[in-house]
Amino acid sequence: MKWGITDMKSKRSFINAGILRNDIKSMGWIGAAYLLGLLLSVPLQILMIYSRQETMVLNVLNNPYLRIFKFQVDLQMLLLLVVPVLTGIFLFRYLQSSQTVDMMHTLPIKREILYNTHLTAGFIFLFVPIIITALVSWAIINGLGIEYVSNQAIFTWLGLSLIINLLLFVTSVATGMFCGMSTVQGVLTYTLLLLPAGLSMLLLHNINLYTYGFAYDYYLNKFNNISPLIRMTQLNYHPFSATEIGLYLFSSLVLYLAGLYLYQRRHLETAGNAITFAVIRPIFKYGVTFCSMLCVGSYFYSAQHSMNWTYFGYVLGSLLGYWLSEFLMNKSLHVFKKKITRGYLVFVVVMIVLISGFNYDFTGYEKKLPELAQVESVFWNNSFFNLPGGERNQAAYDYESQNDRYTRKVSMEYSNPQNIAHIYKLHQAIIANREQEKAAAFVNNEYNSRQNLFFVYKLKNGSMIYRQYNVNVNQYAAQLKPIYESLE
Repeated sequence: MKWGITDMKSKRSFINAGILRNDIKSMGWIGAAYLLGLLLSVPLQILMIYSRQETMVLNVLNNPYLRIFKFQVDLQMLLLLVVPVLTGIFLFRYLQSSQTVDMMHTLPIKREILYNTHLTAGFIFLFVPIIITALVSWAIINGLGIEYVSNQAIFTWLGLSLIINLLLFVTSVATGMFCGMSTVQGVLTYTLLLLPAGLSMLLLHNINLYTYGFAYDYYLNKFNNISPLIRMTQLNYHPFSATEIGLYLFSSLVLYLAGLYLYQRRHLETAGNAITFAVIRPIFKYGVTFCSMLCVGSYFYSAQHSMNWTYFGYVLGSLLGYWLSEFLMNKSLHVFKKKITRGYLVFVVVMIVLISGFNYDFTGYEKKLPELAQVESVFWNNSFFNLPGGERNQAAYDYESQNDRYTRKVSMEYSNPQNIAHIYKLHQAIIANREQEKAAAFVNNEYNSRQNLFFVYKLKNGSMIYRQYNVNVNQYAAQLKPIYESLE
């Protein structure tokens, strides 16, 4: 590798031109391969559709061209999700080997400049192919006079693709700063991107096992989309909002600064270690243990519908997660020592206390009901789908007869005081029978008569209370009768 003396002596430069030229020369194949893949998945797809257009009926609803720009091409989505992460791994791969990391850092170049230079190379490899693909696609669309594909659709595809690449790339780079192995860097990058939704789903599922009345479906729908990786797979029908775009750009800036901070403080001798910072090792170990415990416990509950099997899953999952993380961090099977074993026992004690708190309902969540006088309206249905105020939900639907003489509105939200009182009594009865309902939920012959019931109380002060139950409705015929017979 050759660098100019001027480049090496530069102290105020944001990047080093010599390092950048070397990155482009040695790893330019990443950008070339990416460009080829994008051209095959976007412009070539346009030409293929155009060649068989005569046999197709094209309209606004049936427009295969728009599917391309809504990320509905598998190859395109695969490239967008994989290439940025691999680019971050390859550009900083020298950090994972003691020989290459020592050689690179003997150069009279600040770490900050090295970091920024490699990032600049990554942006070139990722952004230039996307921009070229968008320009080629625009030229083909306009050159062939293809309808139903506006310039805005192409511009939107360009912007979203750049944001996806930016976020995944800086996440991969930041992860690589505290990982000393490329495989661990790749796995942890996708883990971090999935962590917000994955951990939320695991926590919600396990809380639902112990907390009767917990509005699992409602909160699951709320937290399901907080993972960037999951949201990226929904772009074909749910594009990023302005808030999400701002959040992802801000997150990218934070990850860039975090990666820079870690790179400047990373010890060179940690190359080859799974986790390079001592302070992150316990976070990694107990994080893996906790997630593994929840995951295996949830699996056994789903398979057996038994709390005894769930507890077995907790023990098995925590043992696997704890000791596998120790094997990985120490790169040895000789980890069965008193100090390490004590760490696992401390984790077990904390989890027993936590689970006991849920079992005995110390917070009073299961019995809590709002004051009836404070209730303004109640949403009551067998799902949260029609919940008022939801992003894709409406409280009322209009039904018109064939002769358009009348319109009838059906609402799942009740505001009549009498109906609110009837629903309130039903809710009280369910809470009173909660122990019986919990036990009956595991009996197979009860399944056909069990239904989901969802309660959402809107209070006069504007606050909301959500509850969800799976009950044997035959036991509540007396409470259900006045509700079903009401005009509202």
